[in-house]
Amino acid sequence: MFDNFRERLHMVQKDFTVGSEETRPHFSAGLEILSRYEENWFLLHKRTKDCAQAAETVDGDLVMLSAHWERRRTALTQLHEQLQSLPAFISELDAITANVAHLEGDFAEMESRLIYLETLCHQCEQQTFKQHHINQLQVYKKKKRREVEALEVELNCEHVQKVAELDQAMQEKLRERQKVYEEAFNQDMKQYLSTGYLQHREPIGADMCVLDQMTLAHISDQEALDDFLNSTGDDISNGSSLTSGNLN
Repeated sequence: MFDNFRERLHMVQKDFTVGSEETRPHFSAGLEILSRYEENWFLLHKRTKDCAQAAETVDGDLVMLSAHWERRRTALTQLHEQLQSLPAFISELDAITANVAHLEGDFAEMESRLIYLETLCHQCEQQTFKQHHINQLQVYKKKKRREVEALEVELNCEHVQKVAELDQAMQEKLRERQKVYEEAFNQDMKQYLSTGYLQHREPIGADMCVLDQMTLAHISDQEALDDFLNSTGDDISNGSSLTSGNLN
């Protein structure tokens, strides 16, 4: 618009130059007025341009402010929605707290059961260890029992062998003594039958032991001694009867 005004002003100046000299004073006054208007329009155009730039700046600020308030409004809307969901959140939080308390009770019970299970496992281990030692002790007892039985059998065999040897030695000694006594008795009987009296003889060497001082270690020896004494008694009775017959 300002450019159109300048074009018109140039056209008026052109008309002033072309017109007569009579009309120039009137046109000079109009030119001055137009010059003032031109300056005013220039200032007005400059201020309008400044205002437009300021308006653009303000418009940018308003756009930014509008975006900021839009973001704030969105945030407030979200906050409002979150505040509306807050009771439900509190209810869920209370439910979670109750579940946590229940889980704490379950954990405590589980811990006590685990302790009890650990105690049972320890007892089972001790029982197994004890049973293992008992089994080892039984095996050791059986082994020692077999060894004792074997030793008893061996000792019994040795004892039987030694008893047999001792019995044989005693029997041999008894037979030797019986033979010696029989020989001495026969000699005494012969002397008594021939002379009518007995000669008292002192025992010599191994025969110095008295019959009352003799001890028998085996019952078979006692039976053999009883048989010997009985046979000796019979011989004495026969000898006495023969003696009495001869005396008659």
